[in-house]
Amino acid sequence: MSEIEDIDAAQLDSYVEKEKPVLLLIWRKGCDQCRRFKPVFNQLPQAYPEATFLSMSMFSSMENLRLAEKYEKDTTPITLVFCKGIHLGTFVGYYSLLDFRSKLGEVLEENQ
Repeated sequence: MSEIEDIDAAQLDSYVEKEKPVLLLIWRKGCDQCRRFKPVFNQLPQAYPEATFLSMSMFSSMENLRLAEKYEKDTTPITLVFCKGIHLGTFVGYYSLLDFRSKLGEVLEENQ
């Protein structure tokens, strides 16, 4: 099972070039949807052991904030999906585990 690694925006490029999917959860302290979604995100490595899972606090640096704003300006959590250096999808807000896995499956299938 893969672990979820905490990173900063400056480290992201070294991960997104991987051949396997990379999921980045961008969250912020005090965000109710983030608090509710984190346990869902924490279960995903069991279902997708080939993927890399990353987590980033939106306000821990200006670079992190700029990255979050690049993909979504108003709402957190933001989950970004990358593979082979390509941004495949963005999921914004809370999802149940079943809904997220369904949506993620669609994105990964479309981009095989």
